[in-house]
Amino acid sequence: MNYLITEWMDKYLQYTITDFVADESFIAWTRGDNSHSAIWESFLKDHPEKRSSVEEAQALILNLKFDDLPKPKDAQEKIWEAIISETDIPKSKSIYSRTIPYMAAAMIALVLYFTVFNTDYKVVKTYASATTVTELPDGSEVYSNANTIFQYKKAGWSDDKRVELDGEAFFDVEKGASFVVETDYGEVSVLGTTFNVYARNQRLEVSCETGKVRVSTEDTIVLLTPGMTLYAIDHKVTTQSDIQNQQARGSWRFGEYHYQDKLLSYVLQDIERVWKVNIELPIQYDTMRYTGQFNKKDKDIALKAVLWPLNLEYYERNDSIIIR
Repeated sequence: MNYLITEWMDKYLQYTITDFVADESFIAWTRGDNSHSAIWESFLKDHPEKRSSVEEAQALILNLKFDDLPKPKDAQEKIWEAIISETDIPKSKSIYSRTIPYMAAAMIALVLYFTVFNTDYKVVKTYASATTVTELPDGSEVYSNANTIFQYKKAGWSDDKRVELDGEAFFDVEKGASFVVETDYGEVSVLGTTFNVYARNQRLEVSCETGKVRVSTEDTIVLLTPGMTLYAIDHKVTTQSDIQNQQARGSWRFGEYHYQDKLLSYVLQDIERVWKVNIELPIQYDTMRYTGQFNKKDKDIALKAVLWPLNLEYYERNDSIIIR
């Protein structure tokens, strides 16, 4: 077995049902593409303990039914509804799951539509505990944080440079390139700049590092200059000017996470994504706020850096981290 296949096998061993369903190779194999058979059959032969998860994931994919091929937005909704009706996704006690319990289903919905039904789109997925860098056709770069998915239309890219984002990404756009980032909570338009976009859990944050960024939400249009950040939370839009703080937000690309007066639950969601863990935070701590930073090199050091200043401790039980 060559090195590449061995590396894939190691990755698949960590897969949950959600990961299998969101994997392009797995989707293709499940739908009858024999070019992917060798690796998956070999994986099941070597790891029979994963067969149950594989079969459940295959059933989920094959049970999705559509009467006709709708427009992209309608397709996402149809796939979402099909997933919810075909599977019982339990509500977790984790911070991440408590705030948006069907995020995994949403990611699966997007991947299934754009990888199976619409080959005109390039889809880039970044899973928990990972970050990726993607070069777009015009040379612009997208740095994707953990649990992020974005896609763009390959055909006609030079005429319509548009990226759809769910998660968090830092964009380094080539000078002179008109560029649009679409999220569920607003649209970001730029012309040769660097900026960070966070679009999760009914919250949009856009931080401008260089150049100018125009953010359009349902209710307002705001022009950001270097050092400014826009916050759109539950349809309430505010801006903040703090050059040092805004540059720090994009430092997750280098493994550094910085916070200024953020809700503790918000900070712990980042830790959940970085290390792919579940964190249980008692409801009485929901309003606590944190100012500080952590590095992604070590989970325990990061937890202590966040919790100790707040006089909190933690312990691990089964697959969860309990705050007390």
